[in-house]
Amino acid sequence: MLPLLFHAPNETLVKPIIGNLPLDSVVDLIIENQINETIPFYKPGDPSWFLGSRGQQRFPGNTVQDAIDSDSKSLNLQDPALVIVHDLPSLGWSVLRFKVTSQQATIIHAAKLRHFALGMSAPILEGITEDTPIKFQSRW
Repeated sequence: MLPLLFHAPNETLVKPIIGNLPLDSVVDLIIENQINETIPFYKPGDPSWFLGSRGQQRFPGNTVQDAIDSDSKSLNLQDPALVIVHDLPSLGWSVLRFKVTSQQATIIHAAKLRHFALGMSAPILEGITEDTPIKFQSRW
């Protein structure tokens, strides 16, 4: 996730929103760090499974399944830790896995203010899809 300040001024940016995640789906987040500093990341709500991380290298594939198929030993699929905060190694990657259990808007973001201010965050719309929009109770 390249900080917003590091993009070219005339570059068209896509919204960093992770959405269209149906209820009961299992989501793998592959997060890559392009700066030479370890960054603590925080995803509030239910803990996520921390499948692994490595510094000073790119993730070995485009998906977790790619990494598994390439016989990468860098992922722990047997007994991963449950985390809310985890470190993203410098110039490396980390992988979180979570299950969408309810309709909610959450966020994954850098835990340090200066990283957060640089744009190291992404909203996550869990269980909120076109087919299952979120419903609010009326008070009236």
